[in-house]
Amino acid sequence: MLADTEADLTAQTPAGPRLTAVPNTAAPTADTLIANLDKGALFAPTATQQTFGQYDQVPVLRYTTSATPNEGETVEIVAITVAPNEAYLMTLEAPSSGWSAAQATLEGVVASASINAQLFPK
Repeated sequence: MLADTEADLTAQTPAGPRLTAVPNTAAPTADTLIANLDKGALFAPTATQQTFGQYDQVPVLRYTTSATPNEGETVEIVAITVAPNEAYLMTLEAPSSGWSAAQATLEGVVASASINAQLFPK
């Protein structure tokens, strides 16, 4: 987990940008991880595919946590398949009012990450 401040590492809603990466063995691929998310609880979810560094056509789901984006938090969930049956969920979060500034930085961290599935025990 990465954040601008130590307090944001454990905050329910961070005051600044935060990135969390979690290995997920419950779903064999990134597409399955995104498909299994409960989108009914999300405000204005949009699903796209992007390239992140060495990872092409990565499923991305972006949504806000409030009915008014300026009042809430914008969250982007990036799911990356790194090997057969090895997928990771990366959650990028920032206050909606500062999302534009934080998005490029957070996505840059994901793009520059070289994920080695062997480093994360199941």
